[in-house]
Amino acid sequence: MYNVNNIIETNQVQPFTANVTFEESVDQLGKEITTPKNYDIELQPVYFDADIDIEGAVSGITTKLTADGEEKVTPSKRILGFVQLGPKGFPLNNAALQKLVTRQGTIGGPIDCEVDLAGSTQKMRLSRFDFSNSFAANGTDPVFCVAGRGNVLLPKDGSWSMVKHERGGGEVSPVPANLSIPVIREGRVVKDGNTVKIDTPVEDVLTRIAEPSELLRQPAANTVNYGFLQSTDTQKALFLTPSFKKATKKLLSKTPPLFVDAFRIVNSKGIFPNIGEAENLAGDILGEAVLMKKNGAFPFNTSNLKDLGKDVFELMDIQDTINNVKQQGLQLLHNPEEAFDLPTEFELIDVGDGNFRIYIEYDKKDKNGNVEEAGSLDFDINSVAESWKSKMNNIGLVIDLAGIKRLMTIRGNWDSEDGKESTYPKPDLKFAPELDPLVDLLEILQSLQDGNYGEAVQNGLKLAMSNKAGSWEYKFEASKEIPVLRFPVPDAVYNDPNTPFKLEAGLKIGAYFNAALKVTTDANELLPSAGGVLGFYARLSVMCVSVSAATIYAIGQANVDIAADTKIGPSLRMKFGFGAQIVVGLPVAGNVSILFVVGAEIFIASGIVEVSAFLLFEGHAEILGGIVSITIRIEAKGTYSKKQVGGGSRTDLQCQVTFGLDISIAFIINISFTESWQEQRQIA
Repeated sequence: MYNVNNIIETNQVQPFTANVTFEESVDQLGKEITTPKNYDIELQPVYFDADIDIEGAVSGITTKLTADGEEKVTPSKRILGFVQLGPKGFPLNNAALQKLVTRQGTIGGPIDCEVDLAGSTQKMRLSRFDFSNSFAANGTDPVFCVAGRGNVLLPKDGSWSMVKHERGGGEVSPVPANLSIPVIREGRVVKDGNTVKIDTPVEDVLTRIAEPSELLRQPAANTVNYGFLQSTDTQKALFLTPSFKKATKKLLSKTPPLFVDAFRIVNSKGIFPNIGEAENLAGDILGEAVLMKKNGAFPFNTSNLKDLGKDVFELMDIQDTINNVKQQGLQLLHNPEEAFDLPTEFELIDVGDGNFRIYIEYDKKDKNGNVEEAGSLDFDINSVAESWKSKMNNIGLVIDLAGIKRLMTIRGNWDSEDGKESTYPKPDLKFAPELDPLVDLLEILQSLQDGNYGEAVQNGLKLAMSNKAGSWEYKFEASKEIPVLRFPVPDAVYNDPNTPFKLEAGLKIGAYFNAALKVTTDANELLPSAGGVLGFYARLSVMCVSVSAATIYAIGQANVDIAADTKIGPSLRMKFGFGAQIVVGLPVAGNVSILFVVGAEIFIASGIVEVSAFLLFEGHAEILGGIVSITIRIEAKGTYSKKQVGGGSRTDLQCQVTFGLDISIAFIINISFTESWQEQRQIA
C-alpha cells in the first residue's frame, strides 16, 4: 500500500485495548538480559484511502506516476486500520496482533479488479483484501496472511459452480453467493533497503484457492477446502483444492478429479456426496465418489511444485479466449481415447438383511457372477471445443426382493453429452430364474395374439431420470409392465357373449428412488425415498348360463403386490374379488356388459395393517363394432387402518366412493373422468 491519504478516525469500530506480554531487553553490566513484562496496549481504529499494488491485475487498475516511473495500482477507499497509541517504543508483537484480528475477524478494505492468477489465464474478480490470522507449519504458532477475496470466473459449458468441503465431516456444499473466496500464496514480507519485498520467488510456490488458515499448516479437522464443480443431467465432477503455478496455463491440484453418477448422487443429502477428509488416494473411491483412474493409476502428470509437501497433478488446460471471445475454458488433460475405471458395485438400498436391495453393478456379469466385461467411463471436458461427455457402458441396476436374488436387472449404456438429451439406448431387461415360468406363460399367451413378445417386453420397459444440473432433486424410475394378455383372441372373440372361458394375466416389476432435499425437522424426510415392487394380476371368467345372445359369467380376480420402501419397509398387498358379469350381444349396438364384484383388500407393512372391503359396479358398451366405447365405473370401499405413531398406535375408519367415466370415439375423442369422495374418522 502507498499514497495513503484521508485518514479519518471513526467511532464505527471500537478502540482496541488488551494486556500483552512483551520481551524487554535490559543492559546490565554489559550483558543484555531479556525479561517478559506486561503492558497495556491501546489501538485507535481509523479508515483511510490507499492505492493497492495487485499482482496480475488486468482490469480495475489506474496508472500512477512515481519516482521510479509508472505504477499500475488499484484504488481502495475506507480501508480499516489501527493506530497504536501505546505503549510507546513497543511495536505490536504476534500475540497482540493475534488478539486484534481475533476480535475483528479480518482487517482490510474493498477493491474492484480482475486478476490473472499467477499468469495462468485463470481469471478472478477480487472484491476485497484483508489481513487474517493463520498458523505456522507446526499448526500452533501464529503467523499472518494477507488474502485477496472474490469470485472465480468459470466456464460456460455444463453447469460450473464453486463448492466448499468441510474436512472434519466430509460434506460438500455450495459456496453462498455472498461469500468471497480467498486466494493465498506462501511468502513473507521482508525489508529490502527502504522498501519491502516477498522473500519467496513466486516461481517456487503455488497460488492456491484456500483459506488463510491453511497457508502453512497441514490439513486439520476444521480445514475448509474449495473446488470447481461441473454438474450435468446425469453426473457431477469435482476438482478440489485448485492451485496455479506461475506462467503455467494449467489447473493444478493435490486431489485427482472426483466423479459421481446419478446413482451415487441419490444417496447424498448435499450437492455432492460425502468425500471424507479427501486425502485417501490409495483406493478407487474417496468417500462415495469415484477417483478418476485408468488401469489403477492416475493418468495425470505431476508438477515440480508441491502443495504443503504433497504431489500436485496437472488436471486441466486453461484458456481465456474461445473462438475469439473472452471467456474461461478448461480442457481435461488425458487421452480421450482411453476410458476411466469404474468400481465393481455401489449399494443404493439394503433393507431387512437383503430382503429388499437395490444396487448398481458396474461390471457386466454372467449368471454365476463372473465378470464378462469391466465397466468403464468415457468422460471428457473440453471447453475449448465447447463440449463435454459422460458415457458409462454395461451399467446394471439390480433389484433383490423378498429373498429372490437378481429379481430384475436393467443393463445398458448411460450416455450424457453436451447439446444432447441424456439417453439410455436399448436397455436390456433380465428376470430372475424364479420368474421364468411366469414369463414363459405370458409369452405363450402373447404369441397367441399375433403379437411380438420381444418387442412388447422392450416397449414395456420404461426408464425415467431427472437429475438436472444445479438441482438438489434427483429422481430415477424403472418399471416394466407387460401389457395385459387376454385369451382367447382377438378382442372380438374375447368380448363375444358366447365365449365360454376368458383369462387375463399381467406382470409389473419396477424400482424407483426420489431424493428431494427440503426444509424439515423430520429426519425421515431428508432420506431418499426408494423402493421396488413386483406385482401379479389375474382374472378368470367362466360361463355359467348362456341364453342366445346373453351370457352370465362367474368372475374371479386377484392382485398380489410384493414391495419394499425405505420409509415403510417391506410390504404386501393382496386384493381378491368375486362376482358376476352379464354380457349381451345386440345387433348394431354391439356388446353390452354389466359387472358386479365384491371383494377384500389387505395391506401389511411395518407398523401398518389395513383391511378393506369393496363393491364394484361396471357397465360397458361398444357401438358399431367398437368405434364408440362407453364405460361407467362405480366403486365403494371401506377401510380399517391401524398404524404405529410414535410410542402408540392410531386406528381409523375410512369410507370412499369413486365414480369413473370413459368415452371413446375412434379418431375423434377420448374422455376419461374420475371423481372420488372419502371420509375418515379416528376411532382409537
